[in-house]
Amino acid sequence: VMNMLSKSNGTNRDQLEMISLDEMVPEDHLVRKLEKAISTFRSFAYSNHATTDRNGFFLASIVTPGNVHDSHIFEPLLNVVKEKVGKPLAVAADAGYKTPHIAKVMIDDGIRPCLPYRGPAVKKDI
Repeated sequence: VMNMLSKSNGTNRDQLEMISLDEMVPEDHLVRKLEKAISTFRSFAYSNHATTDRNGFFLASIVTPGNVHDSHIFEPLLNVVKEKVGKPLAVAADAGYKTPHIAKVMIDDGIRPCLPYRGPAVKKDI
């Protein structure tokens, strides 16, 4: 690369030298260690679906892999709560649990669903 910039050797001006990372970075360099760690590292995510009573006291929990949607774990979690402390009068949950099926399950079981309402997504300038 330096020969390309040198004025003393005019014959090398039109030559291009390719240098790879393998040639520039020694094997024991931190960059190499990080490269190996990143290529072999696998991350595992999980979700802890927890329920509490109106005072914030813990009632039940189910841990799932991170790729399981909240709505898929609602019924098993509700069954654990009903088994341990009895059927709740109402259930307040976040938007991840707001599906027609979950609302129907609660209504059919005599439980009042308290799920967030979110208005239609409309641009402000319209």
